Amino acid sequence: MRQFFPSCTEIGDLSGLLGETIRPAEHPDPWVMANMVMSADGSYSLSGRSGALSSPGDKAIFHTLRTLADVILVGAGTARTERYRRPEPTPDVREMRRSRGQAEYPRLALVS
Repeated sequence: MRQFFPSCTEIGDLSGLLGETIRPAEHPDPWVMANMVMSADGSYSLSGRSGALSSPGDKAIFHTLRTLADVILVGAGTARTERYRRPEPTPDVREMRRSRGQAEYPRLALVS
């Protein structure tokens, strides 16, 4: 993945880059982040699922943002269609979350 602004550079560790840029560990206040994917014509799904619209880079950012979140907000229809389950971070991600003062596992909240 490549970052183009403020300078062009290759990105290897998204969690380190996004973690300190988006949500500094020493900042205790609540944060709200949003991540969406959409086609050029405004569609948000193909055959009822959003994954087909995402590139590998989109998916990397999506999963990295989820490692930083305290709560993952998901629409009830999306949760049903895509069979959402409790997030299961890897041991390394759980350790990173603990080191940032977060719970090991983010919560999943459904919106109807």
